[in-house]
Amino acid sequence: MPRDLLYLPQEIGSLVLATDCSSCIGMQEKDLVEASYAITSFYLARVVLMELISVGATPLAYTLNSSFPDHWSELQAGIEEAFSQIGLVDPPHIGSSEKNYPAEQTSVGITILGEIGNATEKPTCQEFAVVGIPLVGQELLGNEYQSVSLEECLALRQDPAIGEMLPVGSRGIRQEFETHFQKSIATGDATLDLDKSAGPSSCLIVGYLPEAKDRLHERFSNRISFLDLVG
Repeated sequence: MPRDLLYLPQEIGSLVLATDCSSCIGMQEKDLVEASYAITSFYLARVVLMELISVGATPLAYTLNSSFPDHWSELQAGIEEAFSQIGLVDPPHIGSSEKNYPAEQTSVGITILGEIGNATEKPTCQEFAVVGIPLVGQELLGNEYQSVSLEECLALRQDPAIGEMLPVGSRGIRQEFETHFQKSIATGDATLDLDKSAGPSSCLIVGYLPEAKDRLHERFSNRISFLDLVG
């Protein structure tokens, strides 16, 4: 199963918790990457939503926590934008912020509760590709078009020829892939850095059936890399 997920089995399906945090990205005095609070919270929510989408979970509610009480409406706006990109209205939520001490750096955390009902069975795949380019920090903010979008993540989940999906974060493509699938990457696109952080899930590993390869290449063009595996 993808990282950052906690499954709570129910009589039918499961509840799923996904979580992520962001630090030093915002508008505080000692932040390392300057970004509006709406952008910061958008990418934070995007990571967690991609984790849930990848396993077929529908978001139900969330919690939001931050290192400061100000700018709450901006944080909320970024999260609402993330939900809207997959056709959802901002769900019920609660939140808390640090009010005892002034923060010099931005820190934000979100946990989203999702539900998996009678999920459609996905195929077991032996071929894998990376959709999107690993990007992090300011690099991502200037090249969003190179990342995989929430809408694309949802469309891939709904594609019957796509199997497992694994969002890539700070550990990079190689470590995420080899830890999860217990297989080693031999080669791939020479321009793809397999060990670079993908920040807020700027790329996504997908398993695919052979008949989907040409279609994937046509759709994603220079944003897709097909992986060769050892053995």
